[in-house]
Amino acid sequence: MAVEVIIERIKKVEDDGQKKIAEAEAEKEQIIKKAREKAIAVVEEFEKTQDTIFNEVMQEARADITVQKEKIMVKGREGVESLQEMSSRNLRDASRFVFNELRKSILGK
Repeated sequence: MAVEVIIERIKKVEDDGQKKIAEAEAEKEQIIKKAREKAIAVVEEFEKTQDTIFNEVMQEARADITVQKEKIMVKGREGVESLQEMSSRNLRDASRFVFNELRKSILGK
């Protein structure tokens, strides 16, 4: 009988040990699950931050490009206006020359 009692106690200790192992395993799985969830949240937050930084940099680049474009456009307009003024002067000078030559030929002077 003493042997049976000892065997039952050993089985009880084994059962308790198995329960503790199962509980520890379940707790381990919960810890792993929570750690994964936190890691995913951290990665998502990092990606959002990176997207925000990227968008800010792109906005700054677009603004800079717009400013540079305007500077180029102003220089282009100034160049066109200068060319128009020169061609207008040249046309005026040429028309005066032609008029004077025509007048000379008509008046005979």
